[in-house]
Amino acid sequence: MRASGKDRLTPSAGAIAVIVLVWTALVAASLLAELCGGVSRRVAAAGGILDGSFPRPATRALALPLTWSHASMWLMGLLGVAVATRLIRTRFQERLGVEDALRLNETRLQTLLSLHQQSGAPVDELSQLALDESVRLTGSRMGYLAFLDEDERTVTMQVWSGDSMPRGMQWDGPHTDPVTLPEPWREVLCQRRSVTCNAPDRQHSGTRVAAEACVAVHRQMHIPVFDGRRIVILAGVGSKESDYDQADQQQVTLLMSELWRILQHRQAEEALRHSEAVLSSIFRAAPVGIGIVNQRVFQYVNDRVCGMTGYAREELLNRSSRLLYVSDEEFERVGVEKYEQLARCGCGTIESRWRRKDGQVLDVLISSSALDPDDPARGITFTVLDITQRKQDADEIRRLNDSLERRVRERTAQWEAANHELEAFSYSVSHDLRAPLRAILGFSNMLSERSGEDLDERGRHCVEVIRSESERMGRLIESLLRFSRAGKTELQPLTIDMTELVREVYQRLIEPLADRSVDFHLQPLPPATADPTLMRQVWTNLLDNALKYSRTRDTIRIEIGAEHRDGETVYFIRDNGVGFDPKYAGKLYQVFQRLHLPEEFEGDGIGLAIIQRIVHRHNGRTWAESTPGQGAAFFFTLKAVGSNADA
Repeated sequence: MRASGKDRLTPSAGAIAVIVLVWTALVAASLLAELCGGVSRRVAAAGGILDGSFPRPATRALALPLTWSHASMWLMGLLGVAVATRLIRTRFQERLGVEDALRLNETRLQTLLSLHQQSGAPVDELSQLALDESVRLTGSRMGYLAFLDEDERTVTMQVWSGDSMPRGMQWDGPHTDPVTLPEPWREVLCQRRSVTCNAPDRQHSGTRVAAEACVAVHRQMHIPVFDGRRIVILAGVGSKESDYDQADQQQVTLLMSELWRILQHRQAEEALRHSEAVLSSIFRAAPVGIGIVNQRVFQYVNDRVCGMTGYAREELLNRSSRLLYVSDEEFERVGVEKYEQLARCGCGTIESRWRRKDGQVLDVLISSSALDPDDPARGITFTVLDITQRKQDADEIRRLNDSLERRVRERTAQWEAANHELEAFSYSVSHDLRAPLRAILGFSNMLSERSGEDLDERGRHCVEVIRSESERMGRLIESLLRFSRAGKTELQPLTIDMTELVREVYQRLIEPLADRSVDFHLQPLPPATADPTLMRQVWTNLLDNALKYSRTRDTIRIEIGAEHRDGETVYFIRDNGVGFDPKYAGKLYQVFQRLHLPEEFEGDGIGLAIIQRIVHRHNGRTWAESTPGQGAAFFFTLKAVGSNADA
């Protein structure tokens, strides 16, 4: 409590009173002397009358002014004493106020010092200390301290003043809505300022107290503490013998604000220690070397750098990074390029070569970033990756690529030679083989026409076999030529309306089967970018096979559709024909491979091979699915129009 100066003013007031009495005594003595002089003069005057002399008029004329002069001096003295007394009293009160302020500031400093000295104590103890000091310095008998959450809706009562909590008192909280808080608290939250009530008959409404322990709280002061615009602490004191004033409010606000700063500082320190621990853990566990250099001198390196270079950490710290480079020229080159990159974009990556402690040379990839982008000279953090094996692998890959390219060139030359041979074979087939085949067929016809009646049944059968096999040989030769042309024809890709193309092919193939029942279902097909002539050949072969292998059914069913998969368009055709054994599906697209006897279904086994060759030339794929007796489905893919791959 602040000391009162009223009692200490008594000695000075007594001294002033003594001075006034002395001054009055002096003035009274002067007047008494004057009166005595007047009496003596009258006696002398009376004696003069008796002896025949006369009184002096001048003496009588000076008596009255002298009396008034002494009276005036006395009054002026009294006035001076009063003014001096007031000035002395004012100066003394000012001095007492300064002394009180100094003592209060000293007490505050001691309290803040004590608070800081115990800043490492638990939150409860630190809060209790701040509250007890607030209660003591304001002369209160009780107090409380509560924390608010971020939305200011949940109040957590932290501590009560320990020497003033009545027995049986219980706290209601935590409150989850400001509306349910005690009235003074709601007023603080709504007005966002301190609330003071110096009415001695007002009761505290913030607690639930048993009847036998109820304590009236006279005079209250509630203080909010802000962190920015948010209220973080509610503190209050009560039951002071005198009214709360501005000094009390400043005292509690100062203590509680300092408490919050200490708690925030401690939280920041804990967060910093946690961040440093996390960063240190990352540095230790990182699979790449990490370090910090300043003026190209190592300030920090992790274990990976030490393991990579063979140096201990103590051998690298505070030493120039020149220690690790293979030469001075390489050291200077990396420095120039690195600082150019840092000046340009704040970071950079450079390949270089380091020398281990044992002399082994490493290929390294160094990535650097300035700690301060505006001033790279303040320090640079770097990561280093050992790419020696990667470089060796790259060299091996280049060597393998060179070998592969050489082998590709050789295989290409072989393929071109085989193509030339195939072309020569095709030419031979189309010219040399056809001539003797035509001769055989012609002579067999002549033999049948001229000597048919002279031949017996067996002879006529032999002639007929010669003719039919010659015709079959011709068809095979024609199929081979078509297969050859399918691989040699230059592609002329255009955007094709697949739906219209399939419809045209189907109408042409279905004309000879006008008397058959055909259930043909054609879904709208996506367009394709391909050679129109070759695509017509693909659909002709697929539809011809579907009609041929389904002709044993009462109703031929054919379905054609498409779907998109991973940037490709998958076209399919399904029928209800005889199907095939799926274990032989891989042979379907081979030349002259047939899964049915010629007596069952005619054909030369070249159609699907032509389809596969055409689709492969368009970078597509082919496959088939079937169950014997339940039809078959044939698929092929083309790049979808507009896809990235197509582009």
